Amino acid sequence: MLRLLLLFAMTVSAASCGTTGLQHTVNTVSSEGGLPVQSRESGEEMTDPEIRSRLALAEQGDVKAQFAMARAYAQGLGVRKDSAQALRWYRLSAAQGDVFMLFHLGSQLWEGVEVPKDESEARWYWTLAAEQGFPPAQAALGTVLLTGSQDIAVDKVQAYVWLSLASAQGDEEAAQRLRTLTKQLSSAQMAKARQALTQWKPARVVSVVSAKSR
Repeated sequence: MLRLLLLFAMTVSAASCGTTGLQHTVNTVSSEGGLPVQSRESGEEMTDPEIRSRLALAEQGDVKAQFAMARAYAQGLGVRKDSAQALRWYRLSAAQGDVFMLFHLGSQLWEGVEVPKDESEARWYWTLAAEQGFPPAQAALGTVLLTGSQDIAVDKVQAYVWLSLASAQGDEEAAQRLRTLTKQLSSAQMAKARQALTQWKPARVVSVVSAKSR
């Protein structure tokens, strides 16, 4: 389900945030030769001219380039596969507050495939995206709070809030979970959830500090 949310998020981000070139950036790492350049962080020599270009932009703070470098290190595209470097670049791209970057990093941390699994940090990044009104993050967060996990306690009141917000923006799976959850809540829980929902307002995140440095 979370993989489907991620695919949906990529579509939403491209349509609403002007990032249609993002997947092109990620997927067009060429294999052409070139003079080697050394990464400041890993000490690795890079011969791919596009990787060198992306690295230079990433080090200047370009969010798309940072995301591209994260994917390159995560998947070994033109560089040695390195989950630590992937996580570093994912965090830097998310630190600028873009909802897609926040959601994507949360999903990577939750799944633990490209970077080490960390459910608590995943929740933190999802929350930052959800608070800005991003439906996939709201749906993911609501689902996790509804079911709970090893590191995250069940919170049906908050789950109701996030699933309601995602459902209101057209997420059908969130709407289905919300209908099921509504039958499980007590009168007191429902009153608390509805009050929280009426008080909710989207946040405006300018920059983000990594959860690991809080």
